[in-house]
Amino acid sequence: MKNCIYLFLIALAALSGCKTAPGFTINGKVANPDLDGKYVYLSDFGAQTPRDSALVAKGTFTFKGVQEQPVVAILKFGQGVIERGPEIYEGFHSHQAFLLLDNSRLKVVLDVRPTVGGSAENDALNAYMQKLDAHYAPHVAEINGMLTSGEPSVVLAGEEHLEELQEAAEAIHREYISAQPNSILAAFVLHINRYGLSEALMRELVAGAGETFKAVPEIQKIADRLAVLEKVGIGKTFTDFEMPDPKGVSHKLSEYVAKNKLLLVDFWASWCGPCRRSMPHLKELYAQYHSKGFEILGVSFDRTHEAWVKGIADLELPWPQISDIKYWQCEAGVIYGVNSIPHTLLIDGNGLIVDKNLHGEELDNRIAALLQ
Repeated sequence: MKNCIYLFLIALAALSGCKTAPGFTINGKVANPDLDGKYVYLSDFGAQTPRDSALVAKGTFTFKGVQEQPVVAILKFGQGVIERGPEIYEGFHSHQAFLLLDNSRLKVVLDVRPTVGGSAENDALNAYMQKLDAHYAPHVAEINGMLTSGEPSVVLAGEEHLEELQEAAEAIHREYISAQPNSILAAFVLHINRYGLSEALMRELVAGAGETFKAVPEIQKIADRLAVLEKVGIGKTFTDFEMPDPKGVSHKLSEYVAKNKLLLVDFWASWCGPCRRSMPHLKELYAQYHSKGFEILGVSFDRTHEAWVKGIADLELPWPQISDIKYWQCEAGVIYGVNSIPHTLLIDGNGLIVDKNLHGEELDNRIAALLQ
């Protein structure tokens, strides 16, 4: 009987030894033969240094390891290896792949259109990326040509075309993120698209997310910003702030609200190309409506007083300007949750925020309606 037990234990140990050791494997392919002999780097998203590297040989590369907790990771070549083409949607580039790194066996193709598969979350991301690519790809060459034309009116039209595409893409983002309420990979997608998504959609997606999704630090930052935006939303009374003008004289926002029927607060900076291109249109609005009680207040995110003053002079801006020269830490920007510029606020004579972040024809129509 003892011999039987002994033999059973030996057999059990042998079977245990045949089990696959826990860990991940990434089997990669590279279609471009010129990339043989180059290194692919695996990094945790946001990390300054890669965790591992693999040499491309005969169009393939492999990574192996053990991952204690799932993380969002990135696979890419070293700086300067890949010449970047026109990319008009956020966060995704040729020959570079984002993935959820857990103890799965993944297959990756690093090409102009990268793909990742092998686990449910990575497969879902890949399907989302294919839809996003189909949405943007037919327009990339045209929009890139417009944005690099050097002709201000053409560049502005390109920016408006891109903005229309971004708004239409919200349905793709909503479909993917809402279907992955506890995915840290979906949380990452929300994070990198935070500048292009509407406030309403971000509220919807964060509200519908699970605890794992919400525990991602970047999502907490989005939630904090949404709380700020709630305090200064449309229909709320403006929050006052005070900053100096170019001569160093301090002014409060309330001064300009009290003096006018309608105030446009324009968050801008001299270094911001889209801001500068919007100025001719704002000057037209100013000339048309200033005598009817319309005022513009420029709030700059510049980094130096010299650059700010030069920008005002070069653009020949006739309306009042204030700034604390704190770049993205601008006090007014923090109060109003501004994370991209140009950004606008419309405040009526009663101190109510009646609209925000309008540009182009939408801004024209809203001002005309409010001052009729």
